[in-house]
Amino acid sequence: MEKKQIKLVVEKFFGVFNNCEQQPDWNALSSICLDNINIIKSTKNSTEVYTLESFLTPRIALFESGRLQNFAEQIETINIDTFEKTANVRVSFTKKGVLDGSDYSGKGTKMIQLVKIKTNWIITAVAWYDQA
Repeated sequence: MEKKQIKLVVEKFFGVFNNCEQQPDWNALSSICLDNINIIKSTKNSTEVYTLESFLTPRIALFESGRLQNFAEQIETINIDTFEKTANVRVSFTKKGVLDGSDYSGKGTKMIQLVKIKTNWIITAVAWYDQA
């Protein structure tokens, strides 16, 4: 049961960054993420560290400007490890969309940490390696 609930939270997180059928519901993140979440993006050449606000601000602008269209990240594999009220989730994903009028795609791996607060699983940290 716990892993099913965790998977739903992770799927909701991925679903926010999808504008194929409707505009993203940015407010949904406040129900599944701690306010002081740590978000870290790594690529071959850099590492970027964000707060939720500093992570969302440029992404909201990108989506709302129309520069990124028909974008979605698709979960390919998901592995969930739990211990008491903590969980670590490893997700391999692909992404695709249209960026500035050109097809855009890539893949990566996200490591997501969650904690159970009362009856809800909440994301406390996200770190990922973006291959493109």
